[in-house]
Amino acid sequence: MELLFICFKKRKAAAFIPIFLTGILIPLLCYHYSVRYAHEPEQMAREVLALLHTCVPLSAAWWIILLYQDFFGQEGNELLYYYYPQRELIKEYALVLAAYGALAGAVFMGVKRIARLPLFVLGQLEVETLCVAALTFFCTFFFLNTGGSLLVTAAYCIYINLFDTLGLFQFMSVFPDREQYLLWDSKQMWCVLAAAAVLDVLGGLCMRYRRKYK
Repeated sequence: MELLFICFKKRKAAAFIPIFLTGILIPLLCYHYSVRYAHEPEQMAREVLALLHTCVPLSAAWWIILLYQDFFGQEGNELLYYYYPQRELIKEYALVLAAYGALAGAVFMGVKRIARLPLFVLGQLEVETLCVAALTFFCTFFFLNTGGSLLVTAAYCIYINLFDTLGLFQFMSVFPDREQYLLWDSKQMWCVLAAAAVLDVLGGLCMRYRRKYK
């Protein structure tokens, strides 16, 4: 976790954004929905789930962006590639995912009591997080730009979950549609895991062959 600790030390407040969004803002909004829809439990569940399926996977992208940002925007970044070989960078990526997955799991267990959600929703969120993180990882090294990567990931998560009411892009969504939020679809989850694996492999190839030196 050395590289992540350096990012936290260097960027301080910015590094705590996922903790704020996931650990503070999401529980507060979930509590708000529980009060607002106290007599409409089905509507409350839909609002809470839409929030979770959007914000939990999306927040995972932030630490990945910070992890690799200096590899594209700093003078002498070829030294970073020398000091952190590909194996080490992938190891840091895996550790970041593990740390964020633990954070998301802890937050979900608190939200679960408020919204009375089934436990399998946690499995959905963790799988979606893996896939969105893999998308961020791939885009970062494909575009050689962390800003573009974050934009693509945010547009994907927010549009599909909040604005694609007609389901036009459901065919490429890693999230269940609103009618399926409270149904466990193991086939879909395996497909999402397969997509995450493919994106991770592509990201690793881009990391190896598309390095950008300042």
